[in-house]
Amino acid sequence: MRYYIGLDVSLKTTHICVVDADRRVVWHGVSDTHVEMISAKLARWRGEIERVMSG
Repeated sequence: MRYYIGLDVSLKTTHICVVDADRRVVWHGVSDTHVEMISAKLARWRGEIERVMSG
């Protein structure tokens, strides 16, 4: 399955939303705005991420 990631980035926190190909929300959460922390939150979908969008 392919997943699409939406990121709402601010200085301190990043809100994350993972949506599947059928537009169903699979997971949503918040991370500190650090690449390593965001990457850790998305690790379970690694290899299946189709696109990452930031707003």
